[in-house]
Amino acid sequence: MARHRLADLPPPLGNPVINDSLHWLDCKIHAEHPVGDHLIVIGEVKGLNLDISATARPLLYFKGKYGGRTEEE
Repeated sequence: MARHRLADLPPPLGNPVINDSLHWLDCKIHAEHPVGDHLIVIGEVKGLNLDISATARPLLYFKGKYGGRTEEE
């Protein structure tokens, strides 16, 4: 299993964030709704980061494999 470094500066609520993530949301639990054997959790966003640099590339999952996009796609 791959290990990822956590960001050097934690988000406002201190939740862990993987270093070099394109985007992250830091949320506080606003509500929880039991539905059958699941729990739907509604979060209130308290902080976010959007990496919009030209070199940023998303991690994609498609047909059971991880990959990324190239400039030509």
